[in-house]
Amino acid sequence: MSKRPVVVTVCGQRYTVRSDADETYIRTLAGFVDGRMTEIQQTTQTVPMQKLAVLAAMNIADELFRERAQHGAMRARIAGRAEALVGLIEQAAGVDLDAPRDEA
Repeated sequence: MSKRPVVVTVCGQRYTVRSDADETYIRTLAGFVDGRMTEIQQTTQTVPMQKLAVLAAMNIADELFRERAQHGAMRARIAGRAEALVGLIEQAAGVDLDAPRDEA
């Protein structure tokens, strides 16, 4: 798939993004970044655009890392519960699902 240009506006600045992703998706990303930058801009004193962009990037990265940690913890809980369920099934059925099977 070829990369298509998509023009977006972030913090009043127009940018052309070349991507093979859906245009709506690119605009959604730009809107998210714009919203985060606007939010930070409203809570800080006047700062240069570069500093505003770095603060927004740090904020978004923090959110990403926290989500990844939660996702990892959830996967671990699910794996533990699945293992416990397999143990209960094996116990109830009187079999070991991990044991090699005879192919007769």
